[in-house]
Amino acid sequence: MFRQRPLVRAIALLFSAAYAVATGAGEVTVDSSLETRTSVNDNYQLSSLPQPTVLVLKLTPSLSISETTETSKLHIDIAGSDIQVVREPGESHSTLNLGLGYEIDDLKDTYSVNSGYVHDLTIESELASTGVLLARQPRDDLTLTPSWTHHFSERLQSQISIQADDTRYGGQYETTGLANYHYYALPLAAVYRASEQDSLSLTLTPTLYRAEQINTSVQTNQIDVSWQHSLTENLQWNADVGGFRSRTTLERGLLICPSEETFLCYFGLIRPIIVPFKEVSVLSGSLIHAGLEYQLSEADHFGVHVSRSIAPSGVGTLVLIESLDAGVSRSLTPEAQINIGSSETRTAYLGTASGYVSNFRTIYADVGVKVGPNSKLETGVRTVTSTSAQFGTSIRDNEIYATYQYTWPAKSLSH
Repeated sequence: MFRQRPLVRAIALLFSAAYAVATGAGEVTVDSSLETRTSVNDNYQLSSLPQPTVLVLKLTPSLSISETTETSKLHIDIAGSDIQVVREPGESHSTLNLGLGYEIDDLKDTYSVNSGYVHDLTIESELASTGVLLARQPRDDLTLTPSWTHHFSERLQSQISIQADDTRYGGQYETTGLANYHYYALPLAAVYRASEQDSLSLTLTPTLYRAEQINTSVQTNQIDVSWQHSLTENLQWNADVGGFRSRTTLERGLLICPSEETFLCYFGLIRPIIVPFKEVSVLSGSLIHAGLEYQLSEADHFGVHVSRSIAPSGVGTLVLIESLDAGVSRSLTPEAQINIGSSETRTAYLGTASGYVSNFRTIYADVGVKVGPNSKLETGVRTVTSTSAQFGTSIRDNEIYATYQYTWPAKSLSH
């Protein structure tokens, strides 16, 4: 019952949007696709214990519906995956992704609201987004983001939005170490387009993170200055630098014996007194987002990105994420392309657990071939390795996979 509430809200929003599409007066576009994935994996659970090599079969249908008028746009996105782990039926599961967005445009103002619901496993979400490997448990995530953008001129605009995130886990906190949490952010941004090649922005973002089971709250204030620049048609780069200041409050109860003879409390002869206690820690640091995209030739592309950011997590506090990734792609033919890349993520916890660090490295290579006007086949290899001693020993996961995707031609309907 506890985990079903976000799903009920998400489905209610979805049906409301579907009704709006059915009764609207704009052009409706329907996009759909089907993807199948087969992989051989020697450490599917990313565990430090010995794991058998398994065959994983994944089927993912998706559907996107959008309605566009002269002043508004509505979109609904539905996707789900059925994942079967051959000879390990206890590991088979399913995921669900629902998305809903609505936008209204006039001459100077744009109003929008976006919401999403995700049901998956922590190993598929938290590891990918934060680099933290949590207990393997179901996760329900519900997000809501209303925003307002005002155009002062063709070059200057401002934006204010509210980001709300409600995340809950299926396991009990006492046995998994997971903490359900609420996360709120209020980004205030000003954007100035100096030219066709240059764009400057200033963003102030106060946030609030609150974990339920362990009574932790984290307040942060962030400031970012961003500059995007296109040197040529083939070379673009962006730089975003800033800083943060966080205040973490951990509420807990201290047991104090009312007698100087503490052994009386130890043997249960006197009941100890629980005294509320707050542990506060303050941290500050820098933030950065930078990237470079370079089209070496018509066939070759290179990209590199570096980031230092803050994000919520199920560990009971915010996490500071440092990441670096680089990749190169080459078009072998008009229908075939090869991609090679690597990424590394280092995650540190804010607050009282600030000494805890998680580190993961990923290396991948794949080849994609267009086998028809609406279909694509991709094969590749991937290796994930933990490069820190957080688990007492290094974790390594090797995977070989093949993916086939078919996309039906988009259909347009008019009311």
